[in-house]
Amino acid sequence: ISPSVDLLAGWLLSTLGVPTQRKIGSFEVRLHRDEGTTVMSVDQNGNAVLSAPGKPDGRVAMMHRDLPICLAEELRRLDTDDMYELALRGAVELQAQGAPV
Repeated sequence: ISPSVDLLAGWLLSTLGVPTQRKIGSFEVRLHRDEGTTVMSVDQNGNAVLSAPGKPDGRVAMMHRDLPICLAEELRRLDTDDMYELALRGAVELQAQGAPV
């Protein structure tokens, strides 16, 4: 279970209105487009990898942040987070549709 992947799936559903499926144990997102499938995944080293047809893979190192650091970062802004709300609503909608979230 990955809350980050759940929120990404929820954001894709609620913001872009694209058909979205969430599979337990999956750490990738596939966007099926006319040009081919674009895949965002996490490799064995914990790097985010973006693969698109006809382009070299893009990689971004992701570091694990401890809970206190994450909380401090979130508490810097106390205003409404509209994007988070959309993502959360989409994740809840996926769960209501029976998708394993």
